[in-house]
Amino acid sequence: MKRSTRICIHILSFILIMMVEGCISLYTGRHTTVNMGGVLHNLERERPYTQRTLTDDGHWEYRTRAWKKGERYIVEVPVAYVPYNQPLIEHCTGHSPARNSLDNEYWGPRREEIAQYPTEFYYADLSHAQFEHICRLLKVDMFRDPFPRLQLRHADDVDFNGATLIYEAHGSNVTVKRPEMEAFIGAPHLEIIRTRSLPPRCTVLNRCLQPVSWVARVADIPLSIIATPIGWLVDAIYEPLNN
Repeated sequence: MKRSTRICIHILSFILIMMVEGCISLYTGRHTTVNMGGVLHNLERERPYTQRTLTDDGHWEYRTRAWKKGERYIVEVPVAYVPYNQPLIEHCTGHSPARNSLDNEYWGPRREEIAQYPTEFYYADLSHAQFEHICRLLKVDMFRDPFPRLQLRHADDVDFNGATLIYEAHGSNVTVKRPEMEAFIGAPHLEIIRTRSLPPRCTVLNRCLQPVSWVARVADIPLSIIATPIGWLVDAIYEPLNN
């Protein structure tokens, strides 16, 4: 058999294995991902997150204020910069989260962790329709940004001249609520306002590691292909013994 033929067979076999493994992973929701590139990319890097406050009655609420200026609304958004501690290996155990499993997918820092970091206030300039949307929304679609062009701004970049404070809340304690707020159902749901317009904060080390992280992301692909069947085997042993 010619060498070129053997190479083609090996390449086609590798592609076939990838396709079969990918189909099984999509169908079962079980897969294992190696994140060397992600770990290096996020080392010494902090990302902005909207911050909630734990109230005395045990609820997580936002500390926020809202002003009305003409036909516009200015909403205060508490933000904390938090490290993104993505694990080196993430393992998803499928669509049955009620089972005892080794699932360790990382979806970002929890609100308890975010609350531990210093609060910084940024401001969103909203139209009447946008402000009504964040006050009336009853269900949040985490995969859709209703205001993709919204830019959060620092207080120094916001003109408060002529603005009237219409709402102020420290957690669940509402200290200001003017008649202008009566047209809206409730308090602003700040989870609707995404922080993606704010840049992450990186150290010099993080910037130096970026080229290395790009190379590592390429290496993560074959490593993840190898790690996924190993994860299936671990699940097959672990779950029957713990359920």
